[in-house]
Amino acid sequence: AIYLMDDTQTLHMAGGYAYPIRTAASSFKPGEWLVGQAALEKHSIVFSDIPENYVKIGSGLGKTVPRQILVLPCVYEDDVKGVLELGTAHEFRDIDRDFLDQAAESIAVAIHSAQTRVTMQKLLHATQQQAEELQAQQEQLQGANQELEVRAQTLQESEQKLQVQQEELRQTNEELE
Repeated sequence: AIYLMDDTQTLHMAGGYAYPIRTAASSFKPGEWLVGQAALEKHSIVFSDIPENYVKIGSGLGKTVPRQILVLPCVYEDDVKGVLELGTAHEFRDIDRDFLDQAAESIAVAIHSAQTRVTMQKLLHATQQQAEELQAQQEQLQGANQELEVRAQTLQESEQKLQVQQEELRQTNEELE
């Protein structure tokens, strides 16, 4: 099974192989159970002597109890990106554990890259949305600007008419005097 760390520092099961996902716990906080403990300590944990009713590894041909379970944190730049929980029908050898430790680093980099891409896509979408909003605001401002120009021109025409009327009134007053 693979568990991915989210922004709230909770590990959520993202997938599994030869493992009935719906029967498993789906999320853990650091320090909770073996998955959370491996995340908290940033070290792998080997669980041996698995009870018969604990978990089964299944295929189309049958099921078996694993002999060992390795709970392996995937750490990138001191941040836990996820945790792998691997069961095997044999015991993990040192060479297996060394290989899995190295693979966990690569998996952590891949998870980090994927999360970064998702974040960048969200930021790009937000930026595009802001650009559209700014474009709409700019169009509204241009409309308002045009309307103000029309009003200014109307005011100027009214002012000119008023000046003409004042001049006519002044002339009429002079004639009356």
